[in-house]
Amino acid sequence: MQQARHTFGAAVVEGKIYAIGGVMSGYQRYSGVHKSEMLNTTEMYDPVANNWTYKAPMPTPSSGFAVTVFEDNTG
Repeated sequence: MQQARHTFGAAVVEGKIYAIGGVMSGYQRYSGVHKSEMLNTTEMYDPVANNWTYKAPMPTPSSGFAVTVFEDNTG
């Protein structure tokens, strides 16, 4: 992924993997502060091209949610 994250939603649609929202966290070395930021970004992984691309963001940042795919007609 282009943006490290955890507690994100994930789904596979038409053979592509989507990572949706989540939390980006890290330790700021100079201030000694641990910072977390909830994300609204969506990334898609294409295993054939072996690359991640950003897709349309969600309207609001979210994490720890469920994702469902309905009628993925890839066959």
